[in-house]
Amino acid sequence: ALTRTDDTSTQRLSFKPRWELPYTSPDGDVYRVFASVQGDLYSVNDVQESDAPENTISGVTGRLFPQVGMDWRLPLIRSSEGFSQLIEPMIGFVAAPKSQNHDLIPNEDSLSLEFDDTNLFSSNRFSGLDRVEGGTRINYGLHSGVFGLGGGFSSFFFGQSYRITDDNDFGEGTGLEDHFSDFVGRIRIQPRRFISALYRFRLDKDD
Repeated sequence: ALTRTDDTSTQRLSFKPRWELPYTSPDGDVYRVFASVQGDLYSVNDVQESDAPENTISGVTGRLFPQVGMDWRLPLIRSSEGFSQLIEPMIGFVAAPKSQNHDLIPNEDSLSLEFDDTNLFSSNRFSGLDRVEGGTRINYGLHSGVFGLGGGFSSFFFGQSYRITDDNDFGEGTGLEDHFSDFVGRIRIQPRRFISALYRFRLDKDD
């Protein structure tokens, strides 16, 4: 519950059961199958309309939002004298109905959105529960690295997301507003146990 004297007040009851099954095949393929459903019940007062901010609405609304998906990756490792080399392609698929983020559901806990390598394969890239990420999308990337026996390593990841259906919930500049997302990645170098450098980046897909 969030109560304000001169602005929007919200009461929300949410639940999100989730089922997940990891599986590794005899050939080394690593799978993760999951399904979830998020249920929300809202009672709100004085919510601004998105098309007419000078108008406010109040009432009770609900939302039932299912998702299913599967991730696949294949870690390929080659060992040499003194180090091991890893190449790991990754693909993820998420299917859900179109987002149900209408005007009677205020956005209190999902205002901050930063698209990067940490949430590329997430089922919901919004930070909270007030906004859900609908539609069908495919995520893909490549992870590679060289790992020394003494504990030092260097690794690299590069990936992107493709959304099959339109979704207007992501604003301009987020990197997710189009069918193809921006590219995201990271570079991590750890020459020895207590020295590490990490660089994360997002590249515009067009320029």
